[in-house]
Amino acid sequence: MKFKISFKLKLTMRNDICLSIGNVDYSAVIEYLNRVSFAEIRIDLLNLKREQLSHIFSAYNNLIATCRGGSIGDDERFMILIDALDQGAAFVDVEIDSTEHWFKPIVEKAKALKRKVIVSSHNFQHTPNADELYRTVDSLFDAGADVAKIACMVRSPEDNAKMLGLYASYQNLISLGMGNRGVISRVLAPLLGAPFTYASIPGQGTAEGQLDKNQMNEIINFLEQHTSGKD
Repeated sequence: MKFKISFKLKLTMRNDICLSIGNVDYSAVIEYLNRVSFAEIRIDLLNLKREQLSHIFSAYNNLIATCRGGSIGDDERFMILIDALDQGAAFVDVEIDSTEHWFKPIVEKAKALKRKVIVSSHNFQHTPNADELYRTVDSLFDAGADVAKIACMVRSPEDNAKMLGLYASYQNLISLGMGNRGVISRVLAPLLGAPFTYASIPGQGTAEGQLDKNQMNEIINFLEQHTSGKD
């Protein structure tokens, strides 16, 4: 059966697609937050002032505060994420390989405020074997994750199978393949049990292999319509 998917601009998006916002200015951030109900604020990819961040997290519900290392020092990242929680961030994303003295207080702060913790692991080189993947996911939950996120570079169909196979053993897991070969894992994630998947602003991806929000919306809706068991 042939089908055609058209990617038209939409003002709304599925609740199981998280719009990852980065590489745009403040006015664009606000514009997109007014269109969607769930978003990740990639603070490390946004050149925003402290008062602008405070307004974003206090004015909009259901936001993930994420600030990766590299361009921003650990001390500043720590205070940014603590401030985001104080202002109302619903989720905070922290990397499992962070030092304990940085990682633990953020997790404890989030728990005290009854916010959700995403503990994430990224392997930018390859997808490990199944045993290592399971050990990694276990470590994310052991570290206090309400939602465990694992992302690995996918180089073969077998890598995708390993990543997607994790859903048979865990709840509240997001397992994503990075790179162009990992796109299918991002599309199937919410259909296999992930609480949500990530998509980008059109033309402003924040991860390799990430589809934009319009593409993700259309494809998942199409798959749901044709795999629901209804004629």
